[in-house]
Amino acid sequence: MKTVTIIYRFMPQYRVDFFNGLRTALRDRGIYLDVIYGKNSSVPRKDEVDLLWATAVKNRTFQVGLDLCWQPLPGRIRKSDLLILMQENKMLNNYGILLQSRLSGQRLAFWDHGRNLQAEPGSLGNRFKRMYSSRVHWWFAYTQRAKQIVQDMGFPEDRITVVENAIDTVRLLGQARAITPQQLQELKLRLGIVGGPVGIYCGGIYSEKRLRFLFSACEAIRQRMPGFEMIFLGAGPDAPLVSHFCCQHAWAHYAGPVFGDARIPYFKLADVFLMPGLVGLAILDAFALETPIVTTNYPHHGPEIEYLRHGENGVCTENTLSHFVEGVLMVVSSEEVKARLTKGCRASALYHTLGRMVNNFAGGVSKALDWQPAHNVYNCLPEVICHDKSR
Repeated sequence: MKTVTIIYRFMPQYRVDFFNGLRTALRDRGIYLDVIYGKNSSVPRKDEVDLLWATAVKNRTFQVGLDLCWQPLPGRIRKSDLLILMQENKMLNNYGILLQSRLSGQRLAFWDHGRNLQAEPGSLGNRFKRMYSSRVHWWFAYTQRAKQIVQDMGFPEDRITVVENAIDTVRLLGQARAITPQQLQELKLRLGIVGGPVGIYCGGIYSEKRLRFLFSACEAIRQRMPGFEMIFLGAGPDAPLVSHFCCQHAWAHYAGPVFGDARIPYFKLADVFLMPGLVGLAILDAFALETPIVTTNYPHHGPEIEYLRHGENGVCTENTLSHFVEGVLMVVSSEEVKARLTKGCRASALYHTLGRMVNNFAGGVSKALDWQPAHNVYNCLPEVICHDKSR
C-alpha cells in the first residue's frame, strides 16, 4: 500500500469532513493517507479542532516583520510516496522539504491557490512564491482559476488536478430543512429582531472583509427600508468594530463566533447574505443554506468566487457603496428575484459538493502516484523551471 502524506498548518473545523472522506476514498484505491497538522498553542484559532486519527504537532511561530511557522515533522514523512504541502511562504518547513525532494526524488505536490489572491500579482511575496511554486511534481489547484494561475507559471497542465474546493453542502441542505418555525421564532426573540427583511454576515472579521464598507451599506439600506435588520457572526481582529456598531444600532445584532450546524438557524432567519469584501468558502454556506449572497467585484476574492453566477445564484455588483446597496435592495424587495436566486443556490449546493471534491482529490493522488516522468527526476524538475514565464 502506497502512502500519501498531507502536511497542514492547522486543522480548521470545516476540513475534518474532507479529510475523513479522503481517507476512505484513498483506502478504497489501496492508498494510505497520513495527515500531519499543527497546533497553534500560543493563540489558538476559534475554529481549530482535532482530527483524532491524524498526527498533531506543536507549531513554533516567529515574528520577523511577518509571521513564520515551523512544524517539527516526524521522520516517517521521508518514506511517503507523495508529500502534499500547502503553498504558503510562511511555512519554513516547505523549503527544506523542497530541497530534500530535489535530492532524493521523493514526489512532492502543492495544494493551494497558485498565488496570494489578497495581494497584487507583482508583490514581493507573490514574486517569491512564484520562484519556487513550479518545483514540484504535481499540483492540486483549488479551482479552475487557480489552475490557470499555476499554468501561467509554466507548470504542465496534465500535472494539475482541480479539486473544486468545497464543504459538505448536501448535509447542510438537509440540516437546514430540519429547522422548525418555532426554533426560528425563539432565535428572533433571543436576538431582539422585530422587523425585516434580515441580512446576515458570517465569516472572519478582518480588514479584507471590508466591515466599515458593510456598516455604511447597512445604514444606507436601513434608510431606504426602515424595517431592515442585520446579523453578524464571526471572530477576528476587527470584532470590536462589529461590537461597537451593533451597540450603536439596535437593529444590528452580533452573535460572536458561531461554527458548524449552530450557524444554520441564523441563516434561515436571513433573506440575504452581505459580503462586500473577500468571498471564499462562505459562498457555499450561502448556497447550502439558500441565502443569496450579494458581493462586489472586489479584486481580491478567494478562488471560490468563480462559483457565483450573477443573477442565477447570487449578485455581484460594481465595487461602489451605491451599487452594492442597490444589489441588496433588489434581492430583498422582489420575491421573484429572491425565489430565482434561492433556486440557483440550491442547484449550486448540489453541484459543489464535498463528495465531488473528495473524488477529484483522490483521483489526482492516484494520477500523481502513477505518473512516470519522461526523464529522471533530476532532469525533470529543471525542465519545469525553465518554462516559468517570469524568468
